[in-house]
Amino acid sequence: MAILLLFCTLWLGGVILFISANSQQLDETADAEVHPNRNLNGDQFVSEKEKEATPNPHFCEPWPSCVLPARAPQYQSLCDILDAWSPNDPNVPPNFPRPSTLLPRFDYSNDVERGLAERYRVAELPFLVHNIPELTATGTQWGNREYMRNMFASKAGKSYKITQSLMTSSDDPTHNNTFLYYSPNKFKQFNKRGGSFSLPQKERSELNYEDFDEIVERAQTNSLKESEHATTADGESALFYTTISAGAGKKSDWVRDALPFLVGDGSKTDPPDSPTLFIPYPSKDWKGINCRFGMKGVVQTAHYDGGRNMIAMVVGSKRYMLSPPQHCKALELLPPKHPSARHASFDWADPNERARRKDGEFCEVETVDLVLEEGEVLYVPSFWFHYIVSLERSMQCNSRSGKSFVGKQHIDECGF
Repeated sequence: MAILLLFCTLWLGGVILFISANSQQLDETADAEVHPNRNLNGDQFVSEKEKEATPNPHFCEPWPSCVLPARAPQYQSLCDILDAWSPNDPNVPPNFPRPSTLLPRFDYSNDVERGLAERYRVAELPFLVHNIPELTATGTQWGNREYMRNMFASKAGKSYKITQSLMTSSDDPTHNNTFLYYSPNKFKQFNKRGGSFSLPQKERSELNYEDFDEIVERAQTNSLKESEHATTADGESALFYTTISAGAGKKSDWVRDALPFLVGDGSKTDPPDSPTLFIPYPSKDWKGINCRFGMKGVVQTAHYDGGRNMIAMVVGSKRYMLSPPQHCKALELLPPKHPSARHASFDWADPNERARRKDGEFCEVETVDLVLEEGEVLYVPSFWFHYIVSLERSMQCNSRSGKSFVGKQHIDECGF
């Protein structure tokens, strides 16, 4: 009898322990659903420790619907988009869809919606965020031309770069409107090996911000060619943009102070180094906030970036065409050793180039076409392709935080 009583006691104790352990697991799972940046042990994802070659153990199945509401981007085929609205035309067509009908759009000041935005970020899908108090305030401030002139003039030394396009528009051979990133080191090596690569843009170091501001204003009123600074030696019109990088310890702390939610080194959060919606992986190796102040009509060549990218539209608006990484092969990118590797190898705005590909995979690439409006932030996940047109005087700043392995296999298959 004593043996039977001991057995029952041990069995009941085991059941209690089993129930307790499973209850704790269920509670932790529920907590993980509320806090999608944590695993079941409560550990934060750390991007530096992510191994791109192996699956991330924090991801659930089925991916990505397990962490977000079922709302896919509203895709169209790429050529249909480009045929309907030329990238060389900065004027928004009548009845163009609002961004919220194309991508999920969340109110940052609403705790529930901010939580949903975090789920989309974890799922590595693009989304929009609005109603960010610091961004709204900075947009009002930077929209004042006199304020911006004073800010640039008051800084010792030139902390910005003004660049002029040398790439001709497919619609107008006398108009240079397109910019293409290139690596100066690869440029030298490429040409030494017998390659032929003409610089797509040039720096105009003799210009200051006040000169740039005047050129931008002329472009707003469609009288660009009246500006002596906006013409080449051959009398062609050209578009410009100004870039400024605001990393830690650089001259542009005023940019960091104006956009604290984009500061990625952990210095602007309370407590320090806390992850946020915009900076999930604070790091002392953060590269800084990068800003582009552009003119109406500026086109940025399609490309992908390896880092998670938060893009804040401070002033004005831009058109973004986004395509997921699985279409890498169809997009005909410049190869890894090219000075402009990972960028489009031909002008997507050229209807003749598109016509040559009308029966191929390029024209069928899934693409979201949206207008990023002032006061919004767009999340572009790692390896997503983006093609950008400035629709008016614009000031856009972005910050990257960590890298994802999601989609990288498609980039690897492209040879990158």
